[in-house]
Amino acid sequence: MVKNHCLAKAISDVAWNQLVGFIQYKAARDGKLVVLVPPEYTSQECSVCGHRQEMPLKVRTYCCPVCGNTIDRDVNAARNILERGLFQVGRDTTELKPAENGIRLGQRTAPTQPFYEPGTTSKGVG
Repeated sequence: MVKNHCLAKAISDVAWNQLVGFIQYKAARDGKLVVLVPPEYTSQECSVCGHRQEMPLKVRTYCCPVCGNTIDRDVNAARNILERGLFQVGRDTTELKPAENGIRLGQRTAPTQPFYEPGTTSKGVG
């Protein structure tokens, strides 16, 4: 159905909205916060100085002509998204370190107690 040009955008939008709904449900269940940020220009804006430059999708490295920052385009976008999200909840990235904001890179923790997904009879892994 996505190949149908007239319906493709509507179908894709429904899929993204459903994914966001699932993530919000899981976060609420675990007492976490989901922050939606505007994605515009996240890969075209320097994550260090904020300079914005047009870039075609085939260019995979962001090179800032103002501050000299050279970084992978996707990593640059991820940093901009993190910055926008923290700004929305009133935190500054300069005052947070991964250990302080609960991010544990490369580690998984086991759930303290089992839970059951709605509509299933088996235990989920959280």
